[in-house]
Amino acid sequence: YQETENANLQQAKVSIASDTAGRIVKVGIADNQLVKQGDVLFAVDPESYRIALAQADAAVATARLNVEQLRAAYSQAMAQEKSDTSEVAYAQSQYDRAADLAQKGINAKSSLDEAKNDLDKARQQLAVAEQGIISAKAALGGNPDIETDKHPTVMAALAARDKAAYDLAQTTVTAPADGVISQASSFKPGQYVAVGTPLFTLVETGDTWIDANFKETQLTHMKPGQKAEIIVDTYPGKTFE
Repeated sequence: YQETENANLQQAKVSIASDTAGRIVKVGIADNQLVKQGDVLFAVDPESYRIALAQADAAVATARLNVEQLRAAYSQAMAQEKSDTSEVAYAQSQYDRAADLAQKGINAKSSLDEAKNDLDKARQQLAVAEQGIISAKAALGGNPDIETDKHPTVMAALAARDKAAYDLAQTTVTAPADGVISQASSFKPGQYVAVGTPLFTLVETGDTWIDANFKETQLTHMKPGQKAEIIVDTYPGKTFE
């Protein structure tokens, strides 16, 4: 048993602040009030945050629609490439026929030139269609079969939506633990609060300990987990374990 006169009762104190800026519309506490974990302490005007969430929801819907349009554009580019491939094949057969007839002296050179021109045009159109497929595929993140919500633009919109939902949820501030409200006498509805500014204090009733300052020579046989007996001046003759 080691005795020290320099010991003090300590309780954890939490500084309560708001994660969102705005005007206070509801206060559910008073100075020295006992609260439970999860009790509503106060609420910031949520209207602007509700609007931001609605805008974020609309942005998600727009992003999803854009991806579906990109998918349709890719399908159209594929169909165009297939059609242009057939046109090249047809133009090639026409050119081969014209060249054969020209070699036999049956066809005029102008007919061969016209067939060659048609073949060149078909090949150019096919090249444009192939480039269109590359561009449409790139717009889909390189994967035409990508899930809509896995597309980068939709993922960004969903992240923004989650942030807006989080901000709205933070307009209602609840007690992080059981405790007693302190220094809240001037905290009233109508005042404007900034993000992170300390507003009042919560003294945690579930986190209490004794600070005891022993001399170094008293620590020799002291080990973690050992029980201690405490005598409080307020209650003389009574011992607490």
